[in-house]
Amino acid sequence: MKFYLIVFIIFQSLSEADILDINTYEYRSKNDYFKSDLKDELSKHHVNISILQNKLKNFQERFNSVETAKINKHEFFQNNNNQPAYASSSENFSQEPVQLKKETKSDKKPVFLSDRIGFYILPFVALQNSGDFEFKPQPNSPVIFDIDHELGFASGWRLGVESNHLFIDAEFSYFRNSCIGIEVLNTTTRFKVEGEAEGFGFFINGGGKIKVSSKTNFFLGGGFGSVKQEIGFTELSTSFSPEEESTLFTYQFFTGINYDMAEYLRIGLRYRWMRVGEMKLFTARELHLAELSFGCVF
Repeated sequence: MKFYLIVFIIFQSLSEADILDINTYEYRSKNDYFKSDLKDELSKHHVNISILQNKLKNFQERFNSVETAKINKHEFFQNNNNQPAYASSSENFSQEPVQLKKETKSDKKPVFLSDRIGFYILPFVALQNSGDFEFKPQPNSPVIFDIDHELGFASGWRLGVESNHLFIDAEFSYFRNSCIGIEVLNTTTRFKVEGEAEGFGFFINGGGKIKVSSKTNFFLGGGFGSVKQEIGFTELSTSFSPEEESTLFTYQFFTGINYDMAEYLRIGLRYRWMRVGEMKLFTARELHLAELSFGCVF
């Protein structure tokens, strides 16, 4: 029995030794495999790093060649313009700053619409005085009455286009005078009357401009058109009430000055002489107008 027990113990010991040898072999095999994989991976990374270094080196060489070409180009133009060239070296280079001329407010000139082709709308008001005109009771009557009238007013507006030296516009206007008396021509016989003379006119005007300053223009021009005029009065002692309405050819001349207050605002003064045609009962008359205009230019 002891013999068998000793043999069993020896066999058991030999079996455990074989198992330990087998495990040790497997561990060494696995360790060798891991080492081989690690070596392969490290080799691949080393190759990739070498490739990346070569690419960076090539890029740096190309970049240096481009910068060198730019520097040579700047040196060429700077030398031709008698200006200091850029300083460069193999390691670094510096570029002298180019001094740019700064535009100051004093260098800027105000630009007004009178410096270019544009449009304008100018409403106006005016004081108006009529020259002498007469009343004829009959078309061929030998008796002629001189009409006395008061200072009147006028208003209207002009729409036009202009360039630096010329302008053309369309004008609409209204004027009115009050009649206060009539007297026989070349006598002292006088009659008191109440009435008025008024008219609506349309004109086409044109003319030229002379620039006085950057904001101010002097102008001179003329025009023609038609006026629908109505004149009527009532003689207070006899209730005599002649009245006539007619559309008449009219022409005018004017001069004045415009001042551009801002880029889109203009104020102006104008003197206008206008001749209204003859009617059946009333002779032709001349109007003198002193106008003030204020409007927009664009």
